[in-house]
Amino acid sequence: MAAPSMAQSFDKLPYFYTRQPETFAVLFQTARTKLVHGLIFGDSQETCPQGAGEQYIINLNREFADWYGSCDATPWSQAGASFGGGNPWGEWLVRAANAPPGPVLRPYPERWLPPGMQACTVSAMNGRNTNNNQDFGWLIYLDTSARWAHPDTRCGGRTNFDLRGGVYLELMARSEPESSELVARVAVTIRNEPYYYEGLARSYTTNMRLNSKVSEIRTQRLGPFSVPRGRTIQAEIGGSDPRRTATLISARFVATEPRGLVVTDIAEGGYRSGTIAHDHPDCGPVLTKLGADFAIIAYGANDIAFGDPPDAYRENVEKLIRFIRSNTRPDLPVVILVDPHRSTETSAQAATQEGLPAEAYKIARTDPRVLFLNSRRLTNDRGWTRRRVADFCTDGVHFNARGAKHQGPH
Repeated sequence: MAAPSMAQSFDKLPYFYTRQPETFAVLFQTARTKLVHGLIFGDSQETCPQGAGEQYIINLNREFADWYGSCDATPWSQAGASFGGGNPWGEWLVRAANAPPGPVLRPYPERWLPPGMQACTVSAMNGRNTNNNQDFGWLIYLDTSARWAHPDTRCGGRTNFDLRGGVYLELMARSEPESSELVARVAVTIRNEPYYYEGLARSYTTNMRLNSKVSEIRTQRLGPFSVPRGRTIQAEIGGSDPRRTATLISARFVATEPRGLVVTDIAEGGYRSGTIAHDHPDCGPVLTKLGADFAIIAYGANDIAFGDPPDAYRENVEKLIRFIRSNTRPDLPVVILVDPHRSTETSAQAATQEGLPAEAYKIARTDPRVLFLNSRRLTNDRGWTRRRVADFCTDGVHFNARGAKHQGPH
């Protein structure tokens, strides 16, 4: 396509632009037959389920599931988090519980973990152990019908997780001196929510060699587990030794022959485009194990709120791309989009916001494996202007159900 002048405003820039369209055509076509996993880096708008993105991120994953006709994996979830049932609402295709006394959130330095992730310590689930006499594990439940997603998304029952070949439970942990292994009590259930006293659960112990002098991030898949029609699967995760603990970071469910596209949010409220590289410089090993096929970078609102000029935004995004690729793969495809208007903007901030799409476009002009998505133009076409923010946001900042929906053609 002909490239317009980089000085033009967002409404004169193309809806999307990349120097290498075949890269993204192949990437998204692959999701028709295989699993494609994306990481979305953002601020409060992308936090889910513990955050303001509980509609946006759910809708994003739902629309991918609708488009590809399947969604055969869940996002990586925060270890030890409890969600589903409304406080907060569930993550995409997952509900989780952490009954006390259970896993203990570990005050890990934020530099070691990406935003949106957390670590917890687990021990044997027998009530007589070194981890606060832990009696329960972290319980995650495969919500194949999105029953526990935010109700305003109206996506309940609109998924297609392929259970026919069975399901893997994938675990992520950190090896440390004197660590125990992980134990998962896995049960196939007919219940509509996680249940700690499921009598048919069987225990499986990992062999991740977590007791190591070398501290590093490790993953292992357990299964596959057969799930008959009309049922689903849950897993209660703890440690293998009452005298020791293990550090659990995340888990997810994956079908045996998965296809479709799912995104895991790497986000935190108030973050700017330069925050991750500054505050989380050592989170690379976790990013590596998340297994990204592409990344989405979605910042802008907090950059302008803090007075960052457009060229600083561009430099920070370029630095973030280098950081992500150095911890995933050098040729990782990246999609860049810019936040829409918020009612809290001053006139000067709104003017700066209007200039950010051109900066994102410049990055795509120089980096062939970057796709610039002109989200500012797409939302503007649907009436999302500075004067009409209330039509699309709950509080003038965070998307409501209308704002969370897809705003343009596929």
